[in-house]
Order: sequence, then C-alpha cells, then structure tokens
Amino acid sequence: MLHDPSKNKMTTPLVLRSVTGAGDVLTPAALQFLGELETRFGSSLRALLSARKTQQNVYSAGYLPDFLSETNDIRSGDWKAASSPLACRSIGGHGPADKSSLSAAILAGVEAFLADLEDATSPRFDHMIEAQANLSSLKGEDTTVIVRPRALHVQEDNLLVAGRPMSAALFDFGLHAFHNAEALVKRGTGPVYGLAKLENHREARLWNDIFMFTEDRLALVPDTIKAVAQIETLRAAFEMDEIIHELRGRILGLSGNLTNFAHSYIKVLRSKPDCVLPHRNRLTMDQDILATYATRLKAACERRGIQSLGMMPEASPPPLSCRPEPDQALTPLAFDICQTDVQENISLAIECLANRISGKGRGVINSKREDGASAELATAQIWQWIHHEVPVTLDDGSTRHMDADWLAQLLQTEVARILEANGSREFHRKHYGSAMRIFQNAATADVLPDFVASAAYDVMNALD
Repeated sequence: MLHDPSKNKMTTPLVLRSVTGAGDVLTPAALQFLGELETRFGSSLRALLSARKTQQNVYSAGYLPDFLSETNDIRSGDWKAASSPLACRSIGGHGPADKSSLSAAILAGVEAFLADLEDATSPRFDHMIEAQANLSSLKGEDTTVIVRPRALHVQEDNLLVAGRPMSAALFDFGLHAFHNAEALVKRGTGPVYGLAKLENHREARLWNDIFMFTEDRLALVPDTIKAVAQIETLRAAFEMDEIIHELRGRILGLSGNLTNFAHSYIKVLRSKPDCVLPHRNRLTMDQDILATYATRLKAACERRGIQSLGMMPEASPPPLSCRPEPDQALTPLAFDICQTDVQENISLAIECLANRISGKGRGVINSKREDGASAELATAQIWQWIHHEVPVTLDDGSTRHMDADWLAQLLQTEVARILEANGSREFHRKHYGSAMRIFQNAATADVLPDFVASAAYDVMNALD
C-alpha cells in the first residue's frame, strides 16, 4: 500500500529561487514527493547529525575510535549480503553530472561512472537542477551511472519545508529516484546511489529506511534501489561490517575517497598532537597503516560477498588503519613539514574554494583534478599545523613554528600572486577574496569547522 502523506502532515516545499529548467524538474508531483521525504525523515536525520557532535566531544576528550562492542555478533557472524546482477568490478571514473562528463564516461565505455553531486559539483541551484535534467536524459547506455547525492549534513537552502531548509541529500536522491527509478528498472538495472561521508551504521540504516519508503511510494519491488557505501570517514572504517549489514539486501560494494578519509582523520583526532599529518603528497600507500586499511576494506567485501570498488585514483591516501587494536590503527607518522607544503595547501584551498563559489565544482590545479574534498583537506591540515604549533622548515633551512601570524603573511603573498596572474577584474569575478577569508577564518579558528564548504555555500547562495 502506498504511503498516505497526509498522515504525517506533509508540507509542500517552497522553491525560493527561480532558475532555468526548474519547471521540468521540480514538477508539482516531484515537489510533493520531496515534501514527503523531508517530513518523514528530516527529524531522524537531524538527530543523527546531533549524535555526530556528541561523539566528537568524546574523541576530543581523548578517547580513540574503536570497534563497537554491541555489534560484535555482526562483525563475527557468518553472513553474506544479497548478490546482485549489477555488481561491477570497479568505478571507472567520477565527476560532476554535467553533459560533458557523462558523455565522456559513456563514450569511454566505463563499466560504472560516479556522478558526484557532493564534492565534484558546485552546489549552485541552477547546477543542481541542470544535473538532474542531465541524469534524466540518459537513455539506454550500458554504463551504470551511480548517483552520489550530497552528504547528510548538507542543506539545500533554496527549498523550504515547514520553515526549514530541505536536506540536500534527500533533495538530490528524491528528485533522481522520482524521475528515473521506473525507467531504470525497465532498462534492467534500477537506480544506484553512492552514499557519501557516512559516519556509522545508524546513518546507513537511515538510508535503508529512505530507500524502503521510496520503493513503497513509487511501487517498486523491495531492494530495487541499490547502493554503494563509501567508507570515507574514520568512524565508518571501524563499522564496515555493520554498514554492509544495514544495507545487506541492496548493497553492491564499498568504495572510498582517500582525501575525505584524511580530512576525517584530522577532524576526529583534532585534539591529539601525536596524530598530526604530513602534507598529503607524502601520505602514500606503501605506509603500513594505509596498506592495512586497504586490506581490511577488501577483506570486508570478500567476507560479505560484495565488490571492493576501489578508491578514487586522483585522491590522496588517508592516514588510516583498521587493525583490531585502535592504538596500532592510529599509529603516528614520522615526517617533516616544509615551507612549500604550507604554501601549496594555502594556494590549493583558496583556488578550490574560489572555484566552488564561482560555480565550478572541479578543476585542474597544478596538473591534478581537485574538488571540494581537496579544499577541506588543505584547510584542515593548515589548522592542525597551527593548532599544534608544528615546526616548519623554511626555504633558507631555518625553522619556525606554524602560527596564525605567519599564515597572514603567507596569505598576503598568495593574494599578490593571484592578482598578478589574473588581474583585479578576474580576482573579483572568481571571488578569490571571499575564498581567502573563508580559508583564513577556518584555518585559525579555535575549533576546526566540520566543513569549509558550508561557508562557501553561504557566500555562493547569496549571489544572484
């Protein structure tokens, strides 16, 4: 039986911004469905986000992440996830859901492409609407397109439901499922979603509840909607089996984003001076703790009969291990920080944030593809080095400690470089000034902000 939205006093969303193509995507029926999702799951989602903050307070008090004692039976149990004919060997590429990226993936014949609405897409409202239209226009291609909605913590401020901004995760997922699920089922595949930045198995359970409700509401067979769980946070790395178990009827596999892992490591262990990380270029997979992490992810997939879909190749490896002993899992790394490391992170963070505010989700910077995740890690590293007064080797061979005053001097130099390279008109058009202020405020804050992308979104969303 289909869900009756009136029982939950569903409120139809108010659309606060008019953009080209919105009428074809935000149809009255689609808006009603979005309202149902937010009304039914919004409070549970907010409770999980509040629980994240409570758990972080525990870590900041000195406790380390560990395996959960209450789920030991799940970890030690001999069970498998459901098999699926959609299982694929690897994710052949990822990028924004723009026409060029989707077309390139299809022409290349990749087995699966991750259409990333979280890190690789600037969340400008017209871009999010255009992405939905592009995804709906795909017809009969052999490539499996895995849609990665924005993460659970993100809001879509341009839709208001009962006086609150709508969850961006529910917005992205809901629109795609509403417009495409039936057609994808007829193609013999069905919709597949990459679950970004999960922190624990309870969040995986919420996604499963959302999928179950959607299948009922859209008259789909149970477990039609498939998922790839992305192990991108430190906490989730200790709950791989539990996350698989929550999604066991529909999960295709596990994947990861190494830059997001490193960012999460810094956030979780922000209070520990012995967990300071080197520059991301020196976080390599030949380090024992990283090799151990990768081995455990692969082993979890093999143990539960699902695919290990790999890591994003352009991302940098995280300092993470999932050995059973937490003290070994979080072994400090020996390293030095040099002035070039600091300057590279400053430049990268500002460039990525400026791209995001200007409406460009991902770009090539110093011959590498960089996106929102790159800005998060670069900013968090500078914060960590300042917060723990890390010694930095200067170009002349001398040493000084990283601090906010020196950062201000380096920012002055970086802005001068950007002005010389781009001119004042381009400097303002690309919002470098706003990007610099967001970065500086985050890098010198008393408490590391969870995501600098949130501040960038506020600036971007205020622009016409």
